[in-house]
Amino acid sequence: MSHPIILFYLPLFLVFFHVRVMSENLADHTQPKSIVHIGAVFDVDSPEGAIVETCMSMAISDFYALHPHHRTRLVLETKTTKNIVSTAAAVVDLVKNVKVHAILGPQIPDAAPLVVEMGAKAHVPCPTSLKFLSPPLVMA
Repeated sequence: MSHPIILFYLPLFLVFFHVRVMSENLADHTQPKSIVHIGAVFDVDSPEGAIVETCMSMAISDFYALHPHHRTRLVLETKTTKNIVSTAAAVVDLVKNVKVHAILGPQIPDAAPLVVEMGAKAHVPCPTSLKFLSPPLVMA
């Protein structure tokens, strides 16, 4: 035997629940998101640079596919660099024009100290691989 009150309120509850979920989803899409620009200086024409760029882009894309409700969005700003001069120009462009919050790279070992120094002067963190900052240890 079914209760008429339950039969009346159950569909009403389901409709209310559905409307609430839909309104929360719409609210999530209408609220502004905080965008954080991250710079990357690599030679994307080289196999290593292309792999690094692809992996970083895929990681960001996969993260937001799994966590679509995050308010902060990372935007990767990649600059192709071939030498120290183009690396310095890319860092200046990323800091002054794009206004990045951090710079990843560079791929060129000799440019790493320059990027770190330029980032420090602009108060932009530049995490780089430690192997670029010091010569490798050689066992005699």
